[in-house]
Amino acid sequence: MLKLVPGRINSGKTTYIQQIIKELAETGRKVYMIVPDQFSFESEKQIIALLGEKRAMQVEVSGFTRLAQNIIGNVRVSRRLDEAGKVALMSLALEETQDKLSVYGRFAKSTGVVSEMLKVHDELKHCAIKPQELEATAQKLPDGMLRKKLIDLSLVSSAFEALTAQRFSDDRDMLSVLTEHLYDNRFFGG
Repeated sequence: MLKLVPGRINSGKTTYIQQIIKELAETGRKVYMIVPDQFSFESEKQIIALLGEKRAMQVEVSGFTRLAQNIIGNVRVSRRLDEAGKVALMSLALEETQDKLSVYGRFAKSTGVVSEMLKVHDELKHCAIKPQELEATAQKLPDGMLRKKLIDLSLVSSAFEALTAQRFSDDRDMLSVLTEHLYDNRFFGG
């Protein structure tokens, strides 16, 4: 069961949720409390204070990243991509697409462009915008600089993702991969 609890700050949402968790834990049920990653440690402390150490063992407090790792941990068994690897792969993506780039092609070997493309790619990931969506949006625009830049960005981003997918897992893809596998996985069954 999923129940959304909307409300303004200090309106009692946390207290309400903790009360529900307490009631469920007292019946002996396993409870999952999913919180933003940065709040998982503090939330665990609050659950222990609320329920005591023994009863708190029935409550799994998890951030989104750890939840994704628990559910899909054995689905993607490739090496994690670190910052140096990202720079290397983005350089390679720019090199592979250089001849097709109308705006960024002549700057493809610039370390500044590599850095900026990584920032743009991160922002696209953060906003869950796929290279294909960027390309489709660009095609709807009239000819001009914005259209050319979006097409270039979609080409580079697509090449970067293809290179990444060959041998690496990228933590920025964790939640996207989770959504692909969540329906097939019985993690929340019952």
